[in-house]
Amino acid sequence: MVHIILLSALVLSIPFKKNLRLYKFSFVILFLFCALRYGFGNDYFSYYEGFEAIHNGEDAFGGQYLYILLNKIFPNFYLLIAAISLVYVAAIYFLMISNVPKQIIWLSMFILLINPYVFLINLSAIRQCIAMILFIRAIKYAIEKKFIVYTCFIIAAMLFHASAIILLPVYLIINEKKVSVKTAVMITAGVIFLLVVSGILLRVLTWIVKLFNNPNYEHYLNQGSTNSLQATLLSAIFFIYIIINLPSLSGKTLIYAKLYLFATILNVLAYRLSMLTRITMYFDVFSIVAIPLLIYENQNKFKNTMKNAMEKRAGSNSISVVYRVVNLYVLPCLIILIYLLRYYSFFTNPLWESFWEYHTIFDAWNY
Repeated sequence: MVHIILLSALVLSIPFKKNLRLYKFSFVILFLFCALRYGFGNDYFSYYEGFEAIHNGEDAFGGQYLYILLNKIFPNFYLLIAAISLVYVAAIYFLMISNVPKQIIWLSMFILLINPYVFLINLSAIRQCIAMILFIRAIKYAIEKKFIVYTCFIIAAMLFHASAIILLPVYLIINEKKVSVKTAVMITAGVIFLLVVSGILLRVLTWIVKLFNNPNYEHYLNQGSTNSLQATLLSAIFFIYIIINLPSLSGKTLIYAKLYLFATILNVLAYRLSMLTRITMYFDVFSIVAIPLLIYENQNKFKNTMKNAMEKRAGSNSISVVYRVVNLYVLPCLIILIYLLRYYSFFTNPLWESFWEYHTIFDAWNY
């Protein structure tokens, strides 16, 4: 059932016969899918129990005052889920239509739905999902250089999930300032350095976790679990694709590529400490804008370059040809293949068994 629903949303986003408005029905399907879910996701019932605890006068989410208030406002947990689902799907909708050309919204939808760690996981990590939504909204004010408004949104996000504090310094890179080749090389060198000299990364994370003073974060850090070499190599493909294109980008493509770059870096560094993937939730969502725009703009640049070359009867050296083939076809195809593999892996991994079967609130009476 899950696969059928997601596939239906994807198919409706494809611009058949140049009809560019069918994609709106995709979001209706996704909203109903999110709003009517029951017991779907690893944390569904723990949030349900937290809701009941709050209404019984208990402090189920210490320090997350806005989430506690949100629970108190709604008399029914299912209504709370429906309201959060509406805001979540609306945030994704406006993120897409405000930044991605209508003719490639299907590609954004594909990346959103084929990557369970973006769309589906956000249905389980409810508090962090709300914090992410506030971050998406805050980006508009960062672009407009309204630091105080941006900060207010991030503080609000922190009152849903304390980890959102890491988003405050992100303000410094949410702009259209070009990234030089030298800077891209330095970023790459820094990532490699942190991979090789793992002790520095661990010390920095230990210091940050102490600032949070959160037992859960300390638990994840002390576990010391790491991502596999295979997962890291696959994540590195995304990092390479973004970093080699970054110096040539401008405008909103540059902004969202910078934001998504954070996710790719954290996924690579998770080879040393897997808890870093918990932070990627704030940045992975921008893949639905950054990757489609990169593919779209690279294709257009290639067409224009070829047209100019034909007019001038100019040739291309072998290095340039290899780079274009890799950037235009090899890396995007690898990325799509990796997404497909991760989708398969997600639905065969017992850890995510709670996502395998979809139930609605109408099934609640049978439990």
